[in-house]
Amino acid sequence: MEQRREKIIILESDASARAQLTQSLGETGYDVQAVTTLAEGMELARQSGDLLLLDAGACSPTAQEVIASVHGSEATEGIRIILLVGPTVAERTSALDIGADDAISRPWDPSELVARVRAQLHV
Repeated sequence: MEQRREKIIILESDASARAQLTQSLGETGYDVQAVTTLAEGMELARQSGDLLLLDAGACSPTAQEVIASVHGSEATEGIRIILLVGPTVAERTSALDIGADDAISRPWDPSELVARVRAQLHV
C-alpha cells in the first residue's frame, strides 16, 4: 500500500525563490506545487493541501486576511501556514502574531526550511 505524500503549496511571487523552494522541498519527498496567485493557492488548499508556504509580501489581501480565511474555513482549517518574511525579528514576530504557524526569514537556509516544514507537518 502506497503512503500518501504530504502536499505543500508554495505561493511565492519571485520566480527564482519559487524554484529554490520547490527544489528544496521536492527533494525531500513532499508533493510540492508552486503557484503565483492567491486564487490558485487557495483552490489547491481546498482540494488537498497540508501546508501553505506563503510569501507575506505577495499577499493581497493581507497575509492576516489570508491566514484568517484558511484557518476559518472548515475545508482548510487543518492546513499549516508558514510565512516567508523579511530578515527582522519584528517581521517574524508579526507573522506569528497574525496567526501564522511559523515564519522564516529571507534569505532562508534550505535545511532550516525543510526542518521547519517537517515540524509543522508533524504537529
